[in-house]
Amino acid sequence: MPCKPCICCSKRPEINAVTITFRVLDNDGCPICGALFRLECDCECCMYIHAISNKNGCVSFCNVCPGTYNLEQLASGCGYEFDEDDALYEVTVSRSGNIRINDRVINCFTVYNTRCGDDPNVPT
Repeated sequence: MPCKPCICCSKRPEINAVTITFRVLDNDGCPICGALFRLECDCECCMYIHAISNKNGCVSFCNVCPGTYNLEQLASGCGYEFDEDDALYEVTVSRSGNIRINDRVINCFTVYNTRCGDDPNVPT
């Protein structure tokens, strides 16, 4: 599915938008499919978008303008759980396109979820 323009960028077309991509893995490094995230603009427009991790554990938010955002995990994939007290992240996109999550560069950011018990639907 193609990405829709961000509300913030559509008001300011001179600003180049970026794509924020990260992975969701279990503690063994296996990708988790179906984890739900919300990215919310920290501005007056109160814009937010949702994304779900794919079979490779990748989550992508497209057309994100420079600014500060709140990233929150809302749900994990089937057979997994996450720590709700540690599920909120601050995302900063600079005008030059640099992306930081909780003050770490984006390529160093991964979300980890924990396998729930002995769920037969979760591959081992």
